[in-house]
Amino acid sequence: MKTKILIGALLIMVIACTEKANSILGPTLNKKLLNKLENQKSTIDSLNTGLLYAEKAHIASENKISALMKKKIRRSKLPREDYWQKSSKDWYVLPQGSFHGNEVVNLKKYKYWYGIFLIHDSIQIRPDQPQIKYQYDGIVDDYSGKNVSSSTDDSLLVFFGTNKELDSRQFKSSEIIKKRIFPGQSEITQINKKKLKQSYMITGYGNQSLKKDESGNTPIESYTIGILAYNSNDELTEQIVYPLSDLYYYNYFDGEGKLVLSGILPYEIVWAGDLDQDGKLDLIISDENHYNMVDGKSLWLSSLGNKNKVVGLAHCFTAFGC
Repeated sequence: MKTKILIGALLIMVIACTEKANSILGPTLNKKLLNKLENQKSTIDSLNTGLLYAEKAHIASENKISALMKKKIRRSKLPREDYWQKSSKDWYVLPQGSFHGNEVVNLKKYKYWYGIFLIHDSIQIRPDQPQIKYQYDGIVDDYSGKNVSSSTDDSLLVFFGTNKELDSRQFKSSEIIKKRIFPGQSEITQINKKKLKQSYMITGYGNQSLKKDESGNTPIESYTIGILAYNSNDELTEQIVYPLSDLYYYNYFDGEGKLVLSGILPYEIVWAGDLDQDGKLDLIISDENHYNMVDGKSLWLSSLGNKNKVVGLAHCFTAFGC
């Protein structure tokens, strides 16, 4: 209960700072939650978490994860190796690219395959069978490597496979597309299910150093992503999605003068919307957290969540260089 009050207070303060939040979450959230928690605003002073919202509004003096959040993270912490065992057998997320043969599933295990495409800043989700071509793998010195691509369009973001029959007309996409979540940054979206309005805030947490290390990298300690969900029935749910990870990044300008980020970067929300067609938020997140990981994609579904979790892990794809 205390967690909900603290997070609710955070959300109110953020909404007050941003016109964008008012327009997205609507006056219902402001009035109901404000009346409910008007005597709890002082609790925000006990939090030591920086929250950058809409890239302009900044709350609290330090960009550190709160003791309350750390306690919640420790309770939910899972080794990354356990993700495979806890994934659903009915879903699979598959990026395009070249991988070791054993990193790509036999496509026949999933009855239906779909592609998520970004075409002229617009998302299209449609049936699409991944194309697999065998190629030389220099690590194992044979032709067991697999190249994954789409036969229909090169604007593919990611494939997903499922054994559940879905209606292609019922997929919903949000405006959150390829958004990297640095510590203190948030993204907001809303998904409506009939008369139930549901709003979500996805926030990056962590200690980002103000100074570069000896190698010229900017370290980020104890990084994770949290989701806050609120609906028009006054139900508030907060979830820490990932175990803590230590990251780093550096930037440079390429030959065309474009700024490039490299290193072990904060996670990127590849796509957000409703895939499992239950009218609630689902996520596909790019979450490479190791220097040798060449690709990592996780599919999180609301249908695998519960009253304490906004989303549950459906599948985690990982691919390594060697």
